[in-house]
Amino acid sequence: MAEKKFILPDTETVSMSGRAAELLLGCGCPEAALLYIYMLKTGGEIDRDAEKTLKISGDRIKHALSVLCRLGLCRDAGLAGDKMPDAEKSGAESVPAANGRETAGKTAARRPESADMTPEYSIADIRREISNGAQFSMLVNEVQRALGKIMSSDDLIKLFGIYDSIGMPPEVILQLVTYCIAENRRKYGDDRMPTMRYIEKAAYTWEREGVMSLERAEEYIRRAEIKRDKQAELARALSIRGRELTATEKRYIGEWIDMGFESDAVSEAYDRTVTKTGRLVWKYMDSILKNWHGRGAHTMEDIEKLDPRAGKEKQRASTSVGGYGGPTAADIERMKKTLENIKNN
Repeated sequence: MAEKKFILPDTETVSMSGRAAELLLGCGCPEAALLYIYMLKTGGEIDRDAEKTLKISGDRIKHALSVLCRLGLCRDAGLAGDKMPDAEKSGAESVPAANGRETAGKTAARRPESADMTPEYSIADIRREISNGAQFSMLVNEVQRALGKIMSSDDLIKLFGIYDSIGMPPEVILQLVTYCIAENRRKYGDDRMPTMRYIEKAAYTWEREGVMSLERAEEYIRRAEIKRDKQAELARALSIRGRELTATEKRYIGEWIDMGFESDAVSEAYDRTVTKTGRLVWKYMDSILKNWHGRGAHTMEDIEKLDPRAGKEKQRASTSVGGYGGPTAADIERMKKTLENIKNN
């Protein structure tokens, strides 16, 4: 985007210091910036209208608030004797890191413009943390044990970014690593371990989803397993077997799952698509399902109520060969047994 300057209306001014703006721009959490503006406007109050006004969930507001507290831009007014960190004025070298630890002797690393990239740490920062902080040192040992390898300098920087910039607790990081290992093995076999870049991207996904505690991590993994099983069920309904779904296929199927479709309804839409087009055309099938979704039909029973012929055609197809009133499946089975008896006699 070309550089431009805009004139802003001055009907109601809400101002912040340059230091606060710098911290918010570098924290990598857009919700924190929104919440800070909201709190400036309400005099520090977060009321019931915050979710509606900001259009973000209560969990995301809690996470944004924790980011603001770690940046020193706010504190709980109920904590007597707590001195407000002077983030508005200070440019001191000791800055609260994202997870509440002090990063002494340097300015805290800033997250880059890309939301899913590690901040600009140096290997010297990592070595200092390993030597001075027992917690991160223990985390490194546990992750290396889980991955079955000694981590490279680049790997350590990525792990430290998850620990320090995102502020993810060590026990949640270990849960994340275990989850990524299981996912990678499921896709590529037991010999393939995930890269730290893969784990880093998953960490930022968890952060966006508000997965910052063991309880939330367990719930996230449980829901992911349910969705994966449902994806496999719908893939079978589409006669897709023996391979991984493509990204586009996952997107379509994921949307159908979110809409609430059962496999029998997806199978019916697949049948109609192939009958009409001669092959699986995802866009055409998606239009059928979206039409049913708009009319509140998500199961075969719902579809038969909309279109009574659907059930009758299914019944004819299942009880006759070719759908032309020929012998039923039971007739064919009886003839097979008769022929077998004749051969045996």
